[in-house]
Amino acid sequence: MKDHRALGLGQGRTMSQAVRSFADWRRVVSLSLLLLALDERAGLAQTNLGSITGIITDPQGAIVPEAPVTATNVATGLRTSTKSNSTGIYLLTSLSLGRYTVTVEHPGFSKYVREGITVDAGQRLGLDIELKIGAMQEALTVTGEAPLIEDRTSTIATTIEPKSIEALPLSGRKTLNVVALSGAAVFIGYPSTPTGSPSFTLAGGRGRSQMSYIDGGSSQNSRIGNPLIDTDLPTDAVAEVKLLANSASAEFGASAGGVVMTTTKSGTNLVHGSVYENYRNDAMDAAGFFAPVDSRGKRIAPELRYNVYGGTIGGPVKKNKTFFFFSYEGQRLRSGTTLTLTVPTLLQRQGDFSQTFNASGSLINIFDPSTTTIVSGRAIRTPFPGNMIPVSKIDPVALKLLDYLPKPNQAPINAAGANNFSGTRVSIIPSDLIFAKLDHTFSEKDRVSGRYMRLAGTGSISSPFPNNGAGDPGPGSDLAERWAVRLFANWTHTVNPNQLNEFRFAYNDRLFHQLSAGLDGGYPSQLGLTGVPDTAFPQFAPSGFSAIGSTSQQRVESPIRTYQFIDNYSWIRGRHQFKFGAEMRRSFHGDLQQSTVSGAFGFSTNGTATQSATSASFSGGNGLATLLTGFVTSFTEVSTLHLDRHMYYFAGFAQDDWTVGRNLTLNLGLRWEADTPMIADDLHMNGFDPNQINPVSGTPGVVKFAGVNGWPVSPYATRWANFGPRAGFAWKPFSPDTVVRGGYGLFYAHPFDDSPGNTVALGFGTSASLSTPDNGITPAFLLKNGVPVVTNPTLNDSFGAVTVAQAAAGRTTTSVTYLDPHRAVGYSHQFNLGIQQALRGNMVVEVAALGNLSRRLSNANLSVNQIAPDVLASLRAQGITTQLQQYRPFPQFTDVLIQFPANGLSDYYAALVRADKRFSHGLSFGANYTWSRYLGNITQPGQALGNGVGSLIYQDYYTNNPRANYGPTADDIEHRLNFHGIYELPFGTGKRWLANNPLRYLVGGWSLGNITTFQTGAALTITTQTNTCNCFSAGPQRPNVSGDPNVGSHSVGSWFNTAVFAQPAAYTFGNAGVGIVRGPGLIQVDMSLIRDFKISDKFHAEFRTEIFNVINRTNFGNPGTVLGSSTFGVMSSAAPARQIQLGLRITF
Repeated sequence: MKDHRALGLGQGRTMSQAVRSFADWRRVVSLSLLLLALDERAGLAQTNLGSITGIITDPQGAIVPEAPVTATNVATGLRTSTKSNSTGIYLLTSLSLGRYTVTVEHPGFSKYVREGITVDAGQRLGLDIELKIGAMQEALTVTGEAPLIEDRTSTIATTIEPKSIEALPLSGRKTLNVVALSGAAVFIGYPSTPTGSPSFTLAGGRGRSQMSYIDGGSSQNSRIGNPLIDTDLPTDAVAEVKLLANSASAEFGASAGGVVMTTTKSGTNLVHGSVYENYRNDAMDAAGFFAPVDSRGKRIAPELRYNVYGGTIGGPVKKNKTFFFFSYEGQRLRSGTTLTLTVPTLLQRQGDFSQTFNASGSLINIFDPSTTTIVSGRAIRTPFPGNMIPVSKIDPVALKLLDYLPKPNQAPINAAGANNFSGTRVSIIPSDLIFAKLDHTFSEKDRVSGRYMRLAGTGSISSPFPNNGAGDPGPGSDLAERWAVRLFANWTHTVNPNQLNEFRFAYNDRLFHQLSAGLDGGYPSQLGLTGVPDTAFPQFAPSGFSAIGSTSQQRVESPIRTYQFIDNYSWIRGRHQFKFGAEMRRSFHGDLQQSTVSGAFGFSTNGTATQSATSASFSGGNGLATLLTGFVTSFTEVSTLHLDRHMYYFAGFAQDDWTVGRNLTLNLGLRWEADTPMIADDLHMNGFDPNQINPVSGTPGVVKFAGVNGWPVSPYATRWANFGPRAGFAWKPFSPDTVVRGGYGLFYAHPFDDSPGNTVALGFGTSASLSTPDNGITPAFLLKNGVPVVTNPTLNDSFGAVTVAQAAAGRTTTSVTYLDPHRAVGYSHQFNLGIQQALRGNMVVEVAALGNLSRRLSNANLSVNQIAPDVLASLRAQGITTQLQQYRPFPQFTDVLIQFPANGLSDYYAALVRADKRFSHGLSFGANYTWSRYLGNITQPGQALGNGVGSLIYQDYYTNNPRANYGPTADDIEHRLNFHGIYELPFGTGKRWLANNPLRYLVGGWSLGNITTFQTGAALTITTQTNTCNCFSAGPQRPNVSGDPNVGSHSVGSWFNTAVFAQPAAYTFGNAGVGIVRGPGLIQVDMSLIRDFKISDKFHAEFRTEIFNVINRTNFGNPGTVLGSSTFGVMSSAAPARQIQLGLRITF
């Protein structure tokens, strides 16, 4: 047995210790908040406010101290003032996004005026000023943008300006589509729901792992859960989006995957607003490659009705003093998704498998499991006569289940019968979002801001599955009720010209209620299935066929609540600009988890396969045939009590931006942060001692319970020593227009950035797990007999265990998950080196190399109950393939898994080339090319471009090869090229041509937008349909590979060379690595055509047409990756074909 001591008892706390500690923490937190309120020198920032800094000199280059500097916001008239210090350095901080006029007045010099300065969110804009000799009454006015080069910071960042958000083609007008414009980013996509969260990666960070802010307050999910961005604001309410991809300063943390900063619009001295409607309809769309065919042989585009409508208004309550902004957006979506499924043929539905072949055209023989005899340790079965299951041997539950399965409606794509059904599932999803913001200036020293936001919507579906779609396995989060409320407040106080404090508070609360198509329909009783609750439609998954029923049958998450207190203190002293801070968050997560409340049943091919007297390998067998015989190979039922959990996040930092001279700035910082363990307020949490002898089985392994008999309340120890140094430089060695930049930072990861850590609730509800004890020779049970009674045992050391004899007979009932008491904190080393060059016409080009080396990341659940290699060798020598459960390390349990172990690592290296032109003279554009490698042994949470979700990264728990599970990750995109641009045609009023010509009414006011993306395919991992290792492997078995699978032609029916893969011999693992197959690439061209009409001096109307996939290219999804499946190597899905979106927007 592998030594499990490293996974055993930690330095946890007993219940009484935890209560005392929690009381102490309450006092500490209360005192901290009091100090934050009373002492304006406490601090933190993850600010969306910008700053302007520089050195003031005279014509001879000598510094000018005590020079008053003022920045005036053009839109609001608000003034921010400071003075240059003894070294000539000035800092104008806490500037809201917008355009500014900067003035300097000092005796003996002409007044300096710089107009048209744009400050972006979180930007540290460098603006050195040279004063001219003269009287103060004389004004030297300079007009024009500051240079685009970033000569005060080393962070790799992308800023999406307002014009791009307004004019570029964005599907559904969803703001965070703009992430696709950034270099070193991979945009994965949105779910179809209007309220869904986008998935993307930034410079080697995992998908859905970014830290995110709206106006400086967290918009990240609770720390007890995947750190997804759960709110995407309307484009008309957003002023700017900024992406920090690599080596941010010490004020940023809480993630190793980058930062997303969204800044909302505010009111100004003039009343401004908009009213808009965007509309999509499938009548304007092209049908996709896999779209259903009507009776005329014409492909039918999936149903789509999508209305996005709303409005904004903002203006002054009191001019130059108080401003308001309000936004409403409603979305009404009916979205069809083409389902391409592999379903039973009409013959197979009758038990006739005489025409069932594999992909090479060979007949798949099926064998009668009721005839199993054991000969020399091997299971020998009699074939069904004529390869047909007699009606008398078809399970009555399975027979009724056929009524809920679709029948074939198209020819299969290969001899194995793959993709013989096509239909459309329609998701019906409404949502409404309200956003309100108020800004007030008490004086030039004190400003406050407040914001309220609420989002709500409940989805439903129309399914192609028969009987009202009760057995539809999807569509995941589309079918859900959700709402979210966000409150935010900010107070900025200027202490003196060189010191400033900013305090922020954010409150986020939301509900997510996952539904399923068969919820509350009493379907188990209708099927004649006993032993499970009637709550939902169970899932049935015959290997090689599309599943029926959901594994997300019901879940209620509420409250998902976060309180965040943040504060920063800025201080300029000499050539140093210091910033200090601290943050506290308290996260709550309530969860009623009923993912498989009515059960999930698995049926492997082994149930109707056979071994031979000379071989332990299985031959023949079919997953559907196994189902029809009622031979269940695996079963799970999960339904918890309501779980209430909380945890804290603390952070502090110090940052020094040191202006060494005009040509060199150093960015030096140190950040400390820590997440406390997730604590169950109701003590509904289990642990596991892998070393203690179980009183039932006499083998190691005992389930433990928080607070019971001295077991710690904390599932793992707090790691306090998490210090992250940050260092960078910006150096202008040649001219003011060229800057060389480089940086390094140590960042700490979100504790659960793979998946939420809200399980480990064994004993507090039902958690049954039954499976075949010998890889398909003996059933877990028969469908017609119902699920064996699973009782909820007493919470003691005997919990869930059976004797070894019962285990050998397949009578285990409990699968254990637990958190490693020695759980480590994930971290990443981020670094970059590059050069930027400013060009004429508001352009900048950049070449950079960057990397992200992440370690100890949260990963997929890891089974520690695999049969040890020496035991397996003995079994192989004896030819034993039956009653294998008794040989596992913890035979008394169906499985034992570490929940999200911190064993993940990833290595990201990239070269980035980009060119950007800020909007001027009717034109803006950006282009970037990224070469990258993203390698590791990690899963990707949420969506991924490849198939690296779940336990695919594991195979052999005991492998001695540290690189066995290391390779291209699911989001490894080697080459990616993006171009985006906006061009206002130079015709009509105010333009270069035809300004006064009558044709101006026809040709004026037009603009074009374009987003074009080229990228290579994602990495795919191949697994086997039938696991023949006979060892209960930690993850799916991978096949043997004998050549390069990517060589040769690529077709819909065979995307890669399937012939190079082979099933490993019994008792062994395949030699195939992870990510060795490449999926199809992407070519996506989106266009927008906008016509602006002037209604009056104050009102404009804008008609827009947005075309997505304008060239109507078929961007295929990934091929089947399961060896032995009918869909192995076969394409079954594609991204949407050409779609058109129309819009009308009136602004004033």
